[in-house]
Amino acid sequence: MKFEKNVGGIDRLARLISGSLLVIIGALITNGLAFYFFIAAGIVLLMTGIFQRCGLYYIIGKNTCEIKEKK
Repeated sequence: MKFEKNVGGIDRLARLISGSLLVIIGALITNGLAFYFFIAAGIVLLMTGIFQRCGLYYIIGKNTCEIKEKK
């Protein structure tokens, strides 16, 4: 089974920006559960933005990636 790219365009950009911000906020929090939450959420968003693959989108059948037809 091939896991196709399903994150693209503005969705990808939003994930990269928000993921970066969450990691930065998490780095500024030095203790507590919030530190782990922000870091983990930021890393997940960054990885889905970088690799353009989202497991939740795959499960629900959503695709924001622009598909180019082959001729």
